[in-house]
Amino acid sequence: QVAQSLPGLCVLQQDMVETIFGFICSQNNNVSRICLLMDRLRAKFGQVLCSIAAGVDAQADGDLAVLREFNNHRKLYAFP
Repeated sequence: QVAQSLPGLCVLQQDMVETIFGFICSQNNNVSRICLLMDRLRAKFGQVLCSIAAGVDAQADGDLAVLREFNNHRKLYAFP
């Protein structure tokens, strides 16, 4: 209902704890650094969702540090 009444607003179905950690990490940081911090928290404390096969690298127009981190771990993690 919120998304329909406010066009242009993006509503996320995000876990409350993950939202709070993201907010804490956001203090005095930019978006790419926040993503990197959240990825590292997931890798340290989260469960593995899937593994990426060797020889397959992620490619995107996004932040290179986040892509390097993802390609090094070769795994996707859930937030704890």
